[in-house]
Amino acid sequence: ALGGRYSFAAAGSRQGALVGLELAVAQATIDPDGGRLGVEGRVVGGWGVALTRQWTVLGTVRASWMLDDIDLAAAEDTAAYQARGSGWAVQPEVTVAWSPGGRWRIGLDVGWRVARNTYHGDDIDIDLKESGFVASIGFEYVLSAAPRPLE
Repeated sequence: ALGGRYSFAAAGSRQGALVGLELAVAQATIDPDGGRLGVEGRVVGGWGVALTRQWTVLGTVRASWMLDDIDLAAAEDTAAYQARGSGWAVQPEVTVAWSPGGRWRIGLDVGWRVARNTYHGDDIDIDLKESGFVASIGFEYVLSAAPRPLE
């Protein structure tokens, strides 16, 4: 995913609200020989706490809308299926991030994702519902860590 976040933390504060936008390419394999590929736009909101200069903890919720294609291979008694669809997802998560110094940060995200996609094609509609544990590792570049000027 590629995106950005903005923190509303006051100058000198170690915690505060945050918002962000992300754009991601999403891919999933569906056995046997099938899969999904699409693009996902996300809005992120939450709260962050700087434990030290190097360690940060974030609690966030991602709300997503996606467009994707599904491709299911033919089986013994069914034909192949290809369709385009759209859907949404909600993903609450906790992130622990570590900064080795400078402007780089490495984060580990864990959460729970609930998603629903609807596909229309070949006179067949598919309503795909998913939910489950998710985890990811992210690398971030901080554009500016300077506090806003006091007036």
